[in-house]
Amino acid sequence: MMSEPQCLRLIDLEVVLPTDAKVTSICTPECRLHHRLSGADLRELREAIEIAGTGKGYSLERSERVSSLARPDREQTIGIVADGATRLDITVDDPEVLPFASFGKETVVVGDVVVRLPGVLVVPRRERLDRDSGSRIAEWEVYGVDAEAVSLDVLGSLEAAGLKATGIFRPRNPVVGDTWITEAVGAGRIVKGYATQRSPHVLLQLVLVELAPGGQGD
Repeated sequence: MMSEPQCLRLIDLEVVLPTDAKVTSICTPECRLHHRLSGADLRELREAIEIAGTGKGYSLERSERVSSLARPDREQTIGIVADGATRLDITVDDPEVLPFASFGKETVVVGDVVVRLPGVLVVPRRERLDRDSGSRIAEWEVYGVDAEAVSLDVLGSLEAAGLKATGIFRPRNPVVGDTWITEAVGAGRIVKGYATQRSPHVLLQLVLVELAPGGQGD
């Protein structure tokens, strides 16, 4: 009796593996999947992944050793690094498997940090937890104000929560990216806010980093 072919699923792609291929898979601390494949010759497998990806609407950038498949509208990526013909390292990042970032009426929340954004519409994106560092990264789309106003609201909320603000950093080059950065420390943590102007909304990212006892936030 012939055995069923071994398949590898990468987001919404599925490819058949060579019969001699061995796979080791782990989930990284940032909730990305990493697959290491070894086999006699994996060059055709790399090409099969590229063909499957472009057929599903992924863009492809390729060099001798590296293939990068991306679907920007959904922020999904598949990265392939070839070590000769016998090994492939594949990293998959699919934000759609992550939980939505927390929010309420005119508020956004990461951990126990609440930022008030009066008079806006908030649309949640995703939250990522780094299990090694314990940091949380959450994102939202904010409609109705500009990036500078969002940064000022972030700063006001962090100061009202008892954190010490280190300031707002204005964008250095608006052509590259109109991002306002806010940072505050205290109560054993650092909170950073990144407000980037995107038409017609502001992309707000909050990063909460819990410090070890005796860190600068104490």
